[in-house]
Amino acid sequence: SSWRWHGRQLVLDIVIPPASSGRMMLPGAAHQIVRCNGRTLSSRVEGIRGIKREVAETGSLALHAAAGSYHLVYTPQGAA
Repeated sequence: SSWRWHGRQLVLDIVIPPASSGRMMLPGAAHQIVRCNGRTLSSRVEGIRGIKREVAETGSLALHAAAGSYHLVYTPQGAA
């Protein structure tokens, strides 16, 4: 897994191994547009198998994900 900045966007490549699951915390993403594997995450996360989303009180977005590879892109709130 890795992360990097691309301008103001945060790009994360996350791998969750087989037979496991994970929770990904995206700081400042609660009210931002987040793309996962080329698709925009909606409040119901339709079309992206194995992912459930939850907004944390801190303004972060928590994604609960099944085993697999995830490419996430978003502009964190307050990114300069």
